[in-house]
Amino acid sequence: MTMTMEQKRSRGGGIDRSRVRLISQVVEIGDNTGRALDVMNGDGLDFLPVVAEDTGKFLGVVLRKGIERGCWGMGHDPDRCPMQNHLKTDVRFSFDDEPLDPGMLEVAAREPVVIVDRQLRPVGILRGAGDR
Repeated sequence: MTMTMEQKRSRGGGIDRSRVRLISQVVEIGDNTGRALDVMNGDGLDFLPVVAEDTGKFLGVVLRKGIERGCWGMGHDPDRCPMQNHLKTDVRFSFDDEPLDPGMLEVAAREPVVIVDRQLRPVGILRGAGDR
């Protein structure tokens, strides 16, 4: 049986939902960075989880500032720029059914922290990182 984050919290386990911003969409590694920018602009994010096309598993994140510097700054068209050119893979994550390590809150103030389920599919981001 799969429980929602709210059900897990009410049972006393998992991450306090008030600390997590649920994400409405992710981008796949085969998408272009223009699509990532569209999603980030629509959702007011500074980064977005990137997943494998076939499994939906978390691979890393794409950063708005990375696209701005790496695509626009180099005169590239984001709609033609591959996602893997901007994929940041050294990203911390936490499972949605485990208590949050207090140190992660400090990390989230400086860098992306993604919340994943046990199948490694992104379900949210830790507040403090990625919010505009």
